[in-house]
Amino acid sequence: MAQNADAAALIRRKTNRVVVHPNVALSSHVKRNPESARLKTIGYAGHLLRLKGLGLLLDALAEPSLRAWTLELVGDGPDEQWLRDRAAALGVAERVTFLGRLPHNEVLTWLETISLFAFPSFRDSAGWALAEAVMVGVPVVALDQGGPPTITGGLGIVASRPVHSLASRLAQRIAGGGGQAPAVWSSHRFPEVIDTWYRRAVGELHQGAESTS
Repeated sequence: MAQNADAAALIRRKTNRVVVHPNVALSSHVKRNPESARLKTIGYAGHLLRLKGLGLLLDALAEPSLRAWTLELVGDGPDEQWLRDRAAALGVAERVTFLGRLPHNEVLTWLETISLFAFPSFRDSAGWALAEAVMVGVPVVALDQGGPPTITGGLGIVASRPVHSLASRLAQRIAGGGGQAPAVWSSHRFPEVIDTWYRRAVGELHQGAESTS
């Protein structure tokens, strides 16, 4: 089992018997009504850490293409003051709101009100907040490394690390709108999915035993 394509590539050095599936199992949520979302509002939820790419996100917010946009950060962490200082230095502090930690049900409600969810993490194996945004049906943008590309699937846009790339992708994604949330990350599917994995593994074991007998 591998959380994402990067991990699968390492496992494939030893065997091709790899299944890629992030360890996210989410309850079904009420799907977002795009008409209720606030215009040009980017959201992020998670720990406030530099490795989450939030400095890059602030840099993108300062780009000319995003000057009319605002950013809301849900969560807390050791780099919050650093992010506040960087926002001030970039001249975007008035367009950045730190919402702090919120109860989970309030985060889900908040997801329905933003126009775009950004997840610019440099190194993330899965990303539950990103998966929840996908399940709600929020347009998402993430970096093209680690687990996010697997989670976003066809509903998300991945960007490379340069600031101009992220900024252009953010602007492009909002123009494209959202989509129908896939059921693949729903916890209700997991009994069937896990049963399929075990049947496949047992079947391969039996085939291997027959070939050596």
